Amino acid sequence: TIDSKEQYPRLTVALTDMEVIHGGAFKDCSIMEHIVLGEGVTTLTKSSFENATGLRTIVLPSTIQTIESKMFKNCESLISVSGSNGITLIKESAFENCNSLQSITFNEVQRIEKAAFKNCYNLSSVGDISDLQYIGEAAFMGCTNLENITFGNGWKFCFIIIEKGSMLCRIKEVILQEKSDSSLQRRAL
Repeated sequence: TIDSKEQYPRLTVALTDMEVIHGGAFKDCSIMEHIVLGEGVTTLTKSSFENATGLRTIVLPSTIQTIESKMFKNCESLISVSGSNGITLIKESAFENCNSLQSITFNEVQRIEKAAFKNCYNLSSVGDISDLQYIGEAAFMGCTNLENITFGNGWKFCFIIIEKGSMLCRIKEVILQEKSDSSLQRRAL
């Protein structure tokens, strides 16, 4: 375990020749600042980066489909998650307490589970979630700066199931970018 921030410089890590990163592999690691995961990585298991307090950016490959439970929980310096086009499921508490995260775009996400973005109080926008079908309990609770959600071109839903308490934030705008035969149900948000 390396704890001293003064003794060790911040690291940029590129992982290209792995398929699986097992649970807790980088848990509590404070010296990694940037991570790039190569297209060969297919699986990140629960809590892989939990409490990685120095982590600022991560680039995900298109081969990752699920952000597992507590994957980035308490990564308080995480600003950016990019390359996330293949993500269809964001599990419970995946980004909980990522206080520096400002915006997210998951083009193919279908489910956002319980407390996924809870207490990400700097999160201000959620972009292009055209395939979204479910938002779990407290998914965005404590996201006090969340002001807009964008459903991209060709949004396909008839209604979204929103669990009790999942949207306790200050949403000012829901953007529907293209007309569709679908409709929002009354009181959906």
